[in-house]
Amino acid sequence: ERRSKFEAAVLLERYKLVNDLFRRLEKMRTNLNRHQDRDSLQASLPNGELRELTEVFEDLEIHRLVLGDAFHSLFTAQANLTLAIVNASDAADLARVQTALAENKASVRAAAEAAFRLSQISW
Repeated sequence: ERRSKFEAAVLLERYKLVNDLFRRLEKMRTNLNRHQDRDSLQASLPNGELRELTEVFEDLEIHRLVLGDAFHSLFTAQANLTLAIVNASDAADLARVQTALAENKASVRAAAEAAFRLSQISW
């Protein structure tokens, strides 16, 4: 019973981390997508840095054990794709990033369903 309480606590913490990382990255991308062109995007970044994204990379390393390898890998890729939005050289490059991002987000949702079985919870 003691082990199952520990496992339940880890699973709850993992769920909270997954939700938090997904929310933070999505909010960053929403803010990035508000800019109509690369120049306005670059001008919006203090010292050319997206500090919130740096914090996400830090949290990915800090919470790596609790996240597990699959979620760590998926969110690291998602954070790198978020950075790729900032560095996209043209509209075609941005479209490629957006396609890869959509695939990544679908993979995160599938991994979350497998880990937490949220669709099976009913009242």
